[in-house]
Amino acid sequence: MAIVPAEGMAQEVGIAAYLVAYRRSRALFEDVMEPQAMTGDAGEVRVTLINRLTARESVADFFGMALGKGETLSLLLDARYRLAGGRIVAIRIAARGNATWRFPHRNT
Repeated sequence: MAIVPAEGMAQEVGIAAYLVAYRRSRALFEDVMEPQAMTGDAGEVRVTLINRLTARESVADFFGMALGKGETLSLLLDARYRLAGGRIVAIRIAARGNATWRFPHRNT
């Protein structure tokens, strides 16, 4: 398992690194993924989704952005699931095109 971040950031490898990143993200944000479209075949499934991250507390720097408590960052993502023998063997999730935008509102 590898976490391949944006350019200029170190790649992390292994389940422990993934769990640290996952737990950090869950502590900082309420994370809701909404599928928009799905295509696939026996070898790969591709899902277009919107990922909404709402800050649980103020976040000074998340990929170069500051978010106040309750602010939501939405990402348009492309998720690809590679399949073999009826199992998922690889997952790649990446931003889609010019995919990052911020909604300047607070959830109530």
